[in-house]
Amino acid sequence: MHRARRLAEALEEAISRADITASTEASVERAWAAWELADTSDAEIAKVASVVQHAHRAIRGTERAELAQAVNDCAEVLKSALPPHVSEHTPFEDIVDLVRALKAEADPWMAVLTVTSALLGWAEAGRAHAARAIRVALDADHQGQPHANTAQDT
Repeated sequence: MHRARRLAEALEEAISRADITASTEASVERAWAAWELADTSDAEIAKVASVVQHAHRAIRGTERAELAQAVNDCAEVLKSALPPHVSEHTPFEDIVDLVRALKAEADPWMAVLTVTSALLGWAEAGRAHAARAIRVALDADHQGQPHANTAQDT
């Protein structure tokens, strides 16, 4: 509750200002992205995670001699079981790669976490927000003082 109150107060303060800094804007964007999780409902998250969990069990438990065909078959089943907007925006080749990752990951929780995050686009969203936060921080730092011996200066 304390964190929610602090966040709400910080957001209200940002809203009340006529001009906000790039750092504040980036912080608001990150907070919004975390809140919305790429505009995915809890039901959709649960559906994708459940399907990934089943795919992990299936591919880890396969005893088929032809592993490549087993991976391909599992990817087809996984793609068909995903919510339509996830399936439509995920190329089949990416799903095959994710099934290979499921095969390689022994820990069921890590498998579900990693592949669900990838399918829902959270990995890319996280990288985009991290890139913006780093750029804003570097820009603010560079505006304040000159730096010697940086890769950008050479």
